[in-house]
Amino acid sequence: MNPAPLLRLTLLLGAVCAGSCAHEHSHDASAPGHADAAAEAPARQLTIWSERHEYFAEHDLCVAGEEASFAVHATTLSDGAPVLRGPLRMSFRRGEQRIDVEVEEPLRPGIFLGEVALPEAGTWSWDLELHGDSLAMPAWQIAANAAELEEIAAEVVEPEGITVLKEQQWPMFMLTAVAEPRAMATRIPVMVRVTSPPEADFIVRAQVDGVLESGSAEAWPALGASVTAGAVLGRMRVPAVGSEGAAVAAWALQREAWMRDVEQGLAAADADQRRLTLERDQALRAERRVRELAAAESASARELEEARTHAAGLSAELEAATVRLESWRRAAERAAVDPAAAGSPDAPWTLDLLAPCSGRVVESFAAPGSFHEAGAALLRVHDATRLQLVAYAPLALAGALDDATLEIVMPDGSRASLPGPLGRRLLSDAPADTDARAVPLVFTCAATTGLRSGAVLSGWVASEAPRMALAVPESALVDEDGLSVAFVQISGEVFERRVVQTGVRDGEWVELRSGVRAGERVVTDGAYVIRLISLSGVIPEHSH
Repeated sequence: MNPAPLLRLTLLLGAVCAGSCAHEHSHDASAPGHADAAAEAPARQLTIWSERHEYFAEHDLCVAGEEASFAVHATTLSDGAPVLRGPLRMSFRRGEQRIDVEVEEPLRPGIFLGEVALPEAGTWSWDLELHGDSLAMPAWQIAANAAELEEIAAEVVEPEGITVLKEQQWPMFMLTAVAEPRAMATRIPVMVRVTSPPEADFIVRAQVDGVLESGSAEAWPALGASVTAGAVLGRMRVPAVGSEGAAVAAWALQREAWMRDVEQGLAAADADQRRLTLERDQALRAERRVRELAAAESASARELEEARTHAAGLSAELEAATVRLESWRRAAERAAVDPAAAGSPDAPWTLDLLAPCSGRVVESFAAPGSFHEAGAALLRVHDATRLQLVAYAPLALAGALDDATLEIVMPDGSRASLPGPLGRRLLSDAPADTDARAVPLVFTCAATTGLRSGAVLSGWVASEAPRMALAVPESALVDEDGLSVAFVQISGEVFERRVVQTGVRDGEWVELRSGVRAGERVVTDGAYVIRLISLSGVIPEHSH
């Protein structure tokens, strides 16, 4: 039996029970300076976030020269767990004065306690360092006397809302995320079928009646052998008399037409190779710029990954184009050689059997030395460099799919978007399948590692161009009798219930049209537990 669900339920019930009774937030009553909680000075709470951690601090308001206690609660944002080790270093500055305090280890997981006596009244800056973080905390105001202390305390405004202590958050590994704009589009989940395009299979046939011979340079291709477009696979040996001679003459005309096709294919392949070289070089320069911006923290990791993916896709396309160009060049060289042997009218003629494409031999219907009539199938060559993807969008989207995009989940878990560096759309306006009430979308893409014909993938179809919108993970929303509710973290231990208006849903993300502002932090894992705690109506008590 998997204990994870039972453990999760135990933590959930424990958190709710802790919120339904008066809970004393006491770190260590026996620690120096904490002996008499009733007589402690007024306190202030503050919260600050780094990229990796959340710091929720509480500290005394005090008079100059008197010792003041502080508590720093450190949480790892990636998993919601308390920080387990130190040291925590702090520097307090006012003018030329500097006082350093170091707490070697947390008293308990996530909780660093310390004391400091600041000798002069006024505003002291406060810097914090922990595990690579270096943060400027909100300034600490030190009073000159008891009367000024009362004035400072009167200005302290404690956040109001649903109180959930760190000791309650840590056991359930509560997670939060910042509400921020992102590219959003209505995406509908679909199943995607991977097939080989019809033109991927080529049958090599005998041009005339004759005897099959191996090529002069290589043996007759065996099953599984790789062949290159334009390569000589074998030869058909025929007498150059009577009807067979006429057939050879007819084939000579076909060969001239094929030579023209080779010339056109060579020109097109050369143009593709030159174009992709320019696009690849431009993408590499763009990736280098984004990498430099990311190093200077002026570009996000997502932008860097997109630039790398785009450059890698163009590099792969360029490699394929270079292979195609080389294949056409070899075909052009062979086309310049007349395969017919000159001689007497009754001398045998030989006609080259050329590979129509690059690929692998998947079926063989003949062997050297056997006689075959014109049109007989000799080999089947399969081109595995391209695949075809078919997705069926709901019938309701018919007429709105001209700019549709498809995002697929690759076998290794990564994601790819079409059209894009990987491939392009072939068909978006096919007749709807009224029985299935769906519209087929057909894309072609380059074969990549792990993607094979016959696979069925999951994905999403977006029927509109993405637009920037404020969004949060869908897990941040709690349904309350038809209302969508989010819980916003306004400080380390205080949360606010917000009724939100949602917009488009894009995979695991949902647009928020109202209720939450950009930059606010919402609970994404543990929101339902906070709702249960809020229903208790009891505020946990704090004391230091």
